[in-house]
Amino acid sequence: MALMQLTMIPLGSGTSVGDFVAHIQHSLKQSNVRIPVNPATQST
Repeated sequence: MALMQLTMIPLGSGTSVGDFVAHIQHSLKQSNVRIPVNPATQST
């Protein structure tokens, strides 16, 4: 889900690299809250 959100960033006019990086970092923080450290726990 996190990767899908990253691809939905508007890359049109007015988008700076700083905003792009900030959005990625924000998405990664939200993902880390929901995704367990060990992905093997999901398959069991």
